Amino acid sequence: FIEEFNRVSYKNYEANGDDFWGPLVILCNRAYFRPEEPELQVIYEDFSDKAKESYYGQILKGQLYPPTLVGNALPDMNAIDKNGVQQSLKELCKGNKYVIIDFWASWCGPCRRSIPALKEFYAKYAPKGVEIIGISIDKREADWQKALEQELLPWPNILDVEYVNGTKFYVKSIPTMLVVDENGVVQSNKFHDQEERAKWCEIFDKL
Repeated sequence: FIEEFNRVSYKNYEANGDDFWGPLVILCNRAYFRPEEPELQVIYEDFSDKAKESYYGQILKGQLYPPTLVGNALPDMNAIDKNGVQQSLKELCKGNKYVIIDFWASWCGPCRRSIPALKEFYAKYAPKGVEIIGISIDKREADWQKALEQELLPWPNILDVEYVNGTKFYVKSIPTMLVVDENGVVQSNKFHDQEERAKWCEIFDKL
């Protein structure tokens, strides 16, 4: 059923590719866009310039080609730690060969389920100079504090109540994990992906 739906939908996109209707049809048929959708990117590239430059064309472009920090310097931010002390992200990153920035929340099931594996990772690579910094997007500090007590996370954690910094870092969903090198440059925004993590672990093994 899904394959047939996509086949019919793609024909509708292509049939309306000369004006704003093509991008609008895609937007109306998607509640959520993954970070990479090659099939939809191919359809978008076949649209006319008029369609791409339309209001809906620009919105669709932003969904299919979201901005990324990869290759750019990690922005700084200030947020409270579990003791209520303001911390600078750049200061927390200093002195490490690599830093994994983990965006998470107490209510995020996949985030919580990934913690045991992250603890194993931390025990192995922290002595090699690989730090983890958790940035929670919980709306309630009490929920975050409770999760910290339950999980006993051994790495630094800070709280971004307003999710301002999640937007600043182009985080559309959680869990999202960034890899930052010793120069403060973001090298990856997919460390939450198992295959991507395996590639980086090969690099960390050589430290």
